[in-house]
Amino acid sequence: MEIEKEIENFTALDIFFNNVQITLISFVPVIGSIWMLFVQYNAGYVFGILAKAYGINLFSITVLTIVSPTGLLEYGAYILALSESFIIVYSTLKKKFKKRLSKQTWKTLLTVIVLLFIGGIVEAVSIGTLII
Repeated sequence: MEIEKEIENFTALDIFFNNVQITLISFVPVIGSIWMLFVQYNAGYVFGILAKAYGINLFSITVLTIVSPTGLLEYGAYILALSESFIIVYSTLKKKFKKRLSKQTWKTLLTVIVLLFIGGIVEAVSIGTLII
């Protein structure tokens, strides 16, 4: 009941800023990968608690979350950010780090932010909270 009460106070901007904070860290090579594993573990833990509390199959709630519009937008953004982190490491090893940052990384960052913004709005609408 506490989680449900807290969710009612969230807005799309709260959801967006929370997701951006999580995602920006994942851009950092190596540290971002470890961070994302930690975040995904915590998300799975919360899903497990909610599934048990409501008597829902954990596999079903996980699949429904990932294939929902919000899940597709947010996980797509997370995957893009994490992929960019790996590409930055590769670019550094190939001595093309500056070129990568100036030509591509900022585009990926902008795409991730747009996906998370749309995802925040969709999530707010789907859980019935305010957009702003």
